[in-house]
Amino acid sequence: MLVGIATGLLTFLGFWGLFLSPIVGGGIAGIIQWAVRRRRSRRLPVVAAIGGALGSLTYILFIMLGNLAFITYGIGFEPAALLSLLPTLLFPLAYGGIMIGTMFYRLRGIRL
Repeated sequence: MLVGIATGLLTFLGFWGLFLSPIVGGGIAGIIQWAVRRRRSRRLPVVAAIGGALGSLTYILFIMLGNLAFITYGIGFEPAALLSLLPTLLFPLAYGGIMIGTMFYRLRGIRL
C-alpha cells in the first residue's frame, strides 16, 4: 500500500520522480524492516514485492478509471481517446517498478 501512495505522490514530480523513486523504495524497505523488527525471512522480499505491486496497480487502476470516466462522459467516447491513457500510465509504472525493485533487493540483503 505504501508503494501505491508513494507512486501517487511521485507523479507530481514528473520526470524527476524517477530519480527519487529508488530512495523512496529504500525508505519503504526500511519501514518494513522496522515493522518486522529486523527479522530475516526468505519470503519477506517476495511478499513485500507482491504487496508493492498490488498497491501500485491499485493506484494505476484509479488513474485509468478516472481518465476513462472523463473521456466517456466529458467529451464522448472515442476509441482513439483510449490511446491517450498510455502516456499517463508510463511514469507511474516506472515509479512502481523502480521502487519495488529497490525494495526487493534491499530486503533481500543486497545494499544499493
